[in-house]
Amino acid sequence: MIIPIGHERDTVRRLPWVTFGIMIACVGMLILSDTGALDGGDGYRRFGLVPGDPSLLGWITHMFMHAGFLHLLGNLLILYLAGPFIEDVWGRPLFLVFYLASGLFAACAFMIRDPGAMVPLVGASGAIAGVMGAFLIRYWNTQIRFFYFFGIVFRGTFDAPAWTMLPLWFCEQLAMAVATDTGAGSGVAYWAHVGGFLFGVGFAALVAKYNIEKRYLDRRLAEKTEKTVVSNPLVEQALAVRANGDMAGAYEILNARVRSGPASRDASLALWSLAGELGRTAETAPVLLGLVELELRSDEQELAADHWLELREHAPDLPVRIEILVRIGQALIGAQHADEGLAALRKALLQGGSSMKPSTALRIARAAEPIDPGLARGAARIALCHPGIGASERRQALALTEIHKP
Repeated sequence: MIIPIGHERDTVRRLPWVTFGIMIACVGMLILSDTGALDGGDGYRRFGLVPGDPSLLGWITHMFMHAGFLHLLGNLLILYLAGPFIEDVWGRPLFLVFYLASGLFAACAFMIRDPGAMVPLVGASGAIAGVMGAFLIRYWNTQIRFFYFFGIVFRGTFDAPAWTMLPLWFCEQLAMAVATDTGAGSGVAYWAHVGGFLFGVGFAALVAKYNIEKRYLDRRLAEKTEKTVVSNPLVEQALAVRANGDMAGAYEILNARVRSGPASRDASLALWSLAGELGRTAETAPVLLGLVELELRSDEQELAADHWLELREHAPDLPVRIEILVRIGQALIGAQHADEGLAALRKALLQGGSSMKPSTALRIARAAEPIDPGLARGAARIALCHPGIGASERRQALALTEIHKP
């Protein structure tokens, strides 16, 4: 058995309340059904979706009903791993509409296969399959970590990209759907999974094709996740003080704003500009580093790369976490700054040394492989030396040690 347990994206800009709300609703419905508050066994028929006798209420409530704790736990694990990251880049209103639409489309796919069935459809897996499809398109290259076990002896972890594992999962669901038709005999609504996943892929593809994130969503999300120049009186005050010639006073106002409140792109950039004029870039460098981290989380790779280059020029010795070094290295290589990207990856290797996690070392190796096979081999060897390396990671590392070997 293979179970996803995490992936390399570990931060969002604000709490994913829609995802949490869906999870709470699912748990609440299970508790109510188990305690008999939903009329015992009839609750699945009342609040589930019966293809042969559908109710208007059931179209929505079936997404929150589950046939037991394990059914609920499996669905919520996947939702927790994927939902917050789609909600973070699409915003709460669009994510909620998308989630419900995925569930409705999945239910339609299930009903089309057997419109006269009297077995109720329950569970969030159709809607969650839609989220998985969106995650595949939006985070195509993200490395997902899996735990596997076969019996008692064979167990461990491995990393694989979303573009490999999610299509494999879809193919498995499609094969099972064809083999079992509606899935009624197996107790699993495979056609709902297929329909939900296809809807998620199609929806996310349209968002990407028409550049909806950058054209419509990013600005609105920025207004909600940071205080801008227009909405922050302290920033306005600092600009007025600067206009009067008191740059030191403006610096102190902005410095207090940046260090005491939530991340603000405008305040950070204004403070960094003043720091350059006042010769205070060394002490202000952590502020620009914080902005780089914010841009990496927001997938603004080119902006992050540009600000990183400026940061290294003024504060080359600034301490940086390994995770940030790896991510900025990847961003720099993607932005055609290969030398600077490799330098960041080398620094991460030196900083981590032999204690670096195999998954991190392998990310460095994969990023460096096309342009510096020697660095890739070195990173792979560090992964091989780690006592906690899994079997799959070992195979990947061994393959990387052989690339372009003379």
